[in-house]
Amino acid sequence: MSYSVIYSDNCIGSLLTQTGGLASGSTFPIGVTTNTFLVTDASGNTATCSFTVTVTDTELPVIACPANIAVNNDAGVCGAEVSYSVIYSDNCIGSVLTQTGGLASGSTFPIGVTTNTFLVTDASGNTATCSFTVTVTDTELPVIACPANIAVNNDAGVCGAEVSYSVIYSDNCIGSLLTQTGGLASGSTFPIGVTTNTFLVTDASGNTAMCSFTVTVSDTELPSITCPTPANPYTVSTGCSWTGAGLGAIISDNCGTPVLSYSINGGGFIAGDANGYAFPTGTTNVVYKVTDASGNYTTCSFSITVQGVTVSGVINYNNPAPSYPNLPYTPMNNVTVTLRQGITDVYTATTNATGNYTIPGVCEGNYTVIFTTGKPVGGINSSDAAQVNAWGVWPSVHHRQSKVLCR
Repeated sequence: MSYSVIYSDNCIGSLLTQTGGLASGSTFPIGVTTNTFLVTDASGNTATCSFTVTVTDTELPVIACPANIAVNNDAGVCGAEVSYSVIYSDNCIGSVLTQTGGLASGSTFPIGVTTNTFLVTDASGNTATCSFTVTVTDTELPVIACPANIAVNNDAGVCGAEVSYSVIYSDNCIGSLLTQTGGLASGSTFPIGVTTNTFLVTDASGNTAMCSFTVTVSDTELPSITCPTPANPYTVSTGCSWTGAGLGAIISDNCGTPVLSYSINGGGFIAGDANGYAFPTGTTNVVYKVTDASGNYTTCSFSITVQGVTVSGVINYNNPAPSYPNLPYTPMNNVTVTLRQGITDVYTATTNATGNYTIPGVCEGNYTVIFTTGKPVGGINSSDAAQVNAWGVWPSVHHRQSKVLCR
């Protein structure tokens, strides 16, 4: 700044001296500078004057923030360490930089957007600001661990099994959410068979991970069966078989209704029970088998005894010997009695010493009765035979039946 100081005296020889401040043309500093001058004439007389130069700093400081910063999270950290620099300057010394928002350089910035704001103030109070953002993106997937596949047997009496399990999950940031997308919750009763359980974990940034495992429940419980108690023997008065009735079984299983089948005398199994089956005379062995949906089975057995009617009778011969005036009939023993159908001998019996025979279990039908003996007159003693032969008469044979179902 330049200025002039005017002075004069009645005599020549005056001298102007600046006793304070800065000379004209100097660069005056910001603020107030007092300039003082002393004039001394040749006689030593003096005079002074002064004035101030006030320089005001109106120039704003300069500040430069970095461009917006975008980074991914540091591994295993819910954020990222970010360093940056803010540059500032001023025409005068003494400026102060202040961060008014955000985080300092070198800090771990959280996931998301952080706005960093800075203010620079120079010695005169002039200010300037700048700001920039630090955006940290969480790209790290959450971690999830399902248990190994689980295999169990059914709970007793239950068509399934109660199974508990744990799914472990974690993330570099809090706020993850675990969702089951398939299967049954821990502690549920799982059905027989294979159930696939699927889980999805989603972190706060929308990153996902999933896992799955199976729960296999095997039905190892045998079905239950109680066989009927037959009222043996069953006697048939008509036909040659008994039609099964009242032969139902009591069956149950932990899983639904099992399937009942039966086998006759070791043959193949037939669906259902033996009701309606034509049991022949004699003893028939029956096996019941109940099978559940998993192939487990249980058996029980019983026998059915069927008998026909009993045919019996007496075979005598008409003895013409005079020595038997009061016993016209004499029993014939060792006579074979045969019941024949067509050319087939179906039943046979032999008379005893009293001429009696018995044929049990005879079925209804038409039979031809055949009597066979090796002696012309059966079991006649020798004296009787002599008398018979002496008379020259063949004895007539008489057959008496107590019960006749054949003719």
